[in-house]
Amino acid sequence: MTSTPDITSVVIENGSHTTRAGFSTETLPSLIFPTVYSQDPNTSKYQFDDNIQQDSETFTIVNEGIVYNWDALEQNWAQIFENLQVDPKEFPLVITEELWNNKKNRLKLSEIAFEKFNVPVFTILKSPIAITYGLGRSTSLVIDIGSSKTSITPIVDGTILYKGAVHSKFAGDFLNLHILKYLETKTGFDYVKGTESFKTFQINNILNDFKSTIISVSNYPIVNASADFSIGAKSYQLPDGKSIEIGKEQVLLAEPLFHPLSYQLPGVELSKESLGLTELILSALKKLDVTQDIYTSLLNNIVLTGGTSLLPGLENRLISDLSRFLTTFNIQSFSNPNLIERNNAVWIGAGVLASMNSFENHYITNQEYKEHGESVVNEKFK
Repeated sequence: MTSTPDITSVVIENGSHTTRAGFSTETLPSLIFPTVYSQDPNTSKYQFDDNIQQDSETFTIVNEGIVYNWDALEQNWAQIFENLQVDPKEFPLVITEELWNNKKNRLKLSEIAFEKFNVPVFTILKSPIAITYGLGRSTSLVIDIGSSKTSITPIVDGTILYKGAVHSKFAGDFLNLHILKYLETKTGFDYVKGTESFKTFQINNILNDFKSTIISVSNYPIVNASADFSIGAKSYQLPDGKSIEIGKEQVLLAEPLFHPLSYQLPGVELSKESLGLTELILSALKKLDVTQDIYTSLLNNIVLTGGTSLLPGLENRLISDLSRFLTTFNIQSFSNPNLIERNNAVWIGAGVLASMNSFENHYITNQEYKEHGESVVNEKFK
């Protein structure tokens, strides 16, 4: 496969939690900021990242991987082009999408790209495909554990096996709800100021920090929150300066990812079909109708990615769980040891794909859009 490094594209990944953007010729995104915005109460101007003020209502643009505020997304892109100091009419635009995105949304994304920003070339890339190509693994079982969703995607020779592609809401944000319940017994968050939505935004930042610095995954299942065991305590300092000691909750607070039904939350209804991480993977494999060799290839090439996959011990636990159920298979996983690259895997892979000649037929030119409109979008972005 040849590449064209002289062609530079702008690559944007609008995740549910984080927006990443930069040039395809870069190894990492140069812009990383929350996928949230506020509006100035006086001018209604959209504000992003450091410009978000505590007296403003704060909203998100993407929910569980799907855009639902198009005006805000347009302003998000405008901010990106401004910060990158480029004219959108001069650079191809590459964006990423989740598998469950729909035709209507792809048409809207194309409309914004061509009609609002007048980009010369545009494409939408599937996130799991981007991940695999970024790692140079065209056959893999991609397990992406992000903030608002966990997705399982089997890919063979660069082709997604949609029959076995599944996703769930039990991911980082779900763990945050459990962490919030625990921390509310320790602190009232009275030090967080601003509008209710801004306080929610700030508290979520605290929860994410707590999760990344305190939480780890047990080597074995803990299906009962009242399980009696001891673990060395850790200290966590809250933004108000108060320190709290955390004992066995260090690992208990990760268990809802594997056993959501065993760790119920007040006001959160779960169905009997609510599958934890290991069960979700097994259900994805069960849906496939493939040969034993393909099962073997997938289970030998498990790719673990996404921000929540960075929890210490998660990979070992996952392999241990799968090995107990799939005793006739050799389970091997790959988690990029470079945590920064793993956290940015979708964006990095999209940049790799953007420079590959073999993906040129996935692009739409401005002229093609003007001539064929909806039909060419539906044809290219299936």
